[in-house]
Parts: sequence; C-alpha cells; structure tokens
Amino acid sequence: MDKETYLKFYSKAAAYCSLAEHCKHEVREKMKLWEVPNEMIDDMIDHLTEEQFIDEERYCKAFVADKLKHNRWGCVKIRYELLKKRIPTLLIMEVLSNVDEEEYIAMALSIMEKKHKEIKAKDDYELRNKLFRFMAGRGFELEIMERAYALLRAE
Repeated sequence: MDKETYLKFYSKAAAYCSLAEHCKHEVREKMKLWEVPNEMIDDMIDHLTEEQFIDEERYCKAFVADKLKHNRWGCVKIRYELLKKRIPTLLIMEVLSNVDEEEYIAMALSIMEKKHKEIKAKDDYELRNKLFRFMAGRGFELEIMERAYALLRAE
C-alpha cells in the first residue's frame, strides 16, 4: 500500500466527512467514485471511524431529525432509507424509538389537514382512503394515520 496515495485519499475523505454527516456506506461509495484502491477502502473507513469523522449513530440521529423536520417523512420511510444506507437495524430502531410521539402525531395531523383541503371525495370512505394512501406514501404507520384521522374528524 502506497503511503502517499493513502494519505491523499484519506485527506480527501476526511474533508468530505467534515462537510456533513456521512455513513460508512456513503463514504465507501464516494471512495469508489474517486477510484480509491479496494484494499485501502476498509482501512480508511476504520481510520475515519476511529478519528470520529464517521459515526453511524450520530449520522442516524441527524438523518432522522432532518427527515422528520424538513422532509416531514414518516418513520417507515425513514427506516427504509436508512436500511438502504446499510445502517444496522438495531441502531435504526433505537433512534426511531426516541422520536417524540406527540410531536410525530401532530406532524402527521398537520400534513393530513393540509392534504384534506386539496382532496375532492364523494364521501367519507373515499376521503379516508385517499388520505391514508397519501400518508402511507409519506411513510406513516397505520396506527399514526388512524390517530391523526380521528383528531382531524374531531375538529
């Protein structure tokens, strides 16, 4: 392993990780694009992890917070996207279990209220189905949709 090549790519990867949170999978894919030799990739990722440039738990927490706040995704969609990034399932479940349930339901209700104003339906059954399909597409669980719908109907 050429030390000069290793240091060049390591510095580039460290700079990449310093700009924003990245998981191991993202860094690995980026290194492949940079044509980092395969035998160096695992060593670099281990080194970046030791130096805390990469932290899967920190990444997972930031990802969940960002997708809830800015994209207004449900936990199902967030879980799916994290699995695609090869984040360990136990870590995903741990981070998602810390989502404040009341805030989550309030967010679901807010999304549902906005969509309710846009939907044209001939009866309550069709309205409920359209709302639930929309919310499922956003990644919300059936239980959360039902609770938000009950709150919407109570208003």
